[in-house]
Amino acid sequence: MQHQIENLTKQLEREKTANEPVQRQDFISWKADNPWYGSDYAKTRFAIRYIRQLQREQPDLAGRPFLDAVSAKVSDQFGSSR
Repeated sequence: MQHQIENLTKQLEREKTANEPVQRQDFISWKADNPWYGSDYAKTRFAIRYIRQLQREQPDLAGRPFLDAVSAKVSDQFGSSR
């Protein structure tokens, strides 16, 4: 499972580079606030799928607000526990 999470994280990194909605420091800070990312496969996979959707729906949303929208959607889907 850890290998799958690493692959998802690498995929997200490639996609972020292509679209650049998030700066590296924003991502590092957000990840520290969301310890489920990268350790919980279901939440991480859901987040990555939602990131793609959010980029299509709100292309101007970027940075920490973009990541916070992802966190909110994950919380809605899985509950508010981190």
